[in-house]
Amino acid sequence: MGHIADLQAAHSSHVAGMVYGWGIQEQAGSTTHRWEMFRLSSTDWHQFLVFSAPGHPSILGKRKRAPWEDEAEVSRMERRHQLATMDLEAAAQRMTGQPDMRFRGVQDPAMQAIQRGESPVVAVMPTSGGKSMLFMVPAFTAPGGTTIIVVPLVVLRADMTRRCQELGISCVPWESRRPPNAASIILVTPESAVSPDFQTFLNRLRWTRRLDQIVINKCHVVLNDQRDFRPQMAQLGRLVQARI
Repeated sequence: MGHIADLQAAHSSHVAGMVYGWGIQEQAGSTTHRWEMFRLSSTDWHQFLVFSAPGHPSILGKRKRAPWEDEAEVSRMERRHQLATMDLEAAAQRMTGQPDMRFRGVQDPAMQAIQRGESPVVAVMPTSGGKSMLFMVPAFTAPGGTTIIVVPLVVLRADMTRRCQELGISCVPWESRRPPNAASIILVTPESAVSPDFQTFLNRLRWTRRLDQIVINKCHVVLNDQRDFRPQMAQLGRLVQARI
């Protein structure tokens, strides 16, 4: 089967052995230091792919930060600073194309709390009261991160996807078979939000410093559901502390 797999990849087994990998013998010129560096590189990959927990102690001592970790942290801090210093009302006007738009009612204090980085933030607003602006404007203002929206209703997910796309915000529904890699907003059902696949995806977002916010939309629907998602939502809510 290995030979068949090599032929399927358009090369012979000889070429595969010479070009793509080493045999069981030790690589020529290897040193103890080189093998230690190989192990550090493998550890970085394992943690990036969530095969092991971030910060897990290595037998070589304290793990050095990889260059991509520093870059990801700088990007996260830039998004936080951009959100904290931006005139969000002016940003909402640019986003919607309505120069006379103003935050109204609960929108204003809720947006200020989000801008200050408070967590959790609870906003009780009527239907069509502008709740979605509370996560659309930050995603529009400080792109590069990911906002998770737990949406219990199918109709809401379709409408929210359409609205985000019209505003130029990348928004996709969660699919375990095709995890989104670079979306500003990801819509997920309560059932999927507590699944192992999605938890792994969340851990990856946290590890790469891309998780900005977790928003539970229509939380009264989740709390009143006969399947009782309250314990799972409480578990998910603990991750809100990772938001910017």
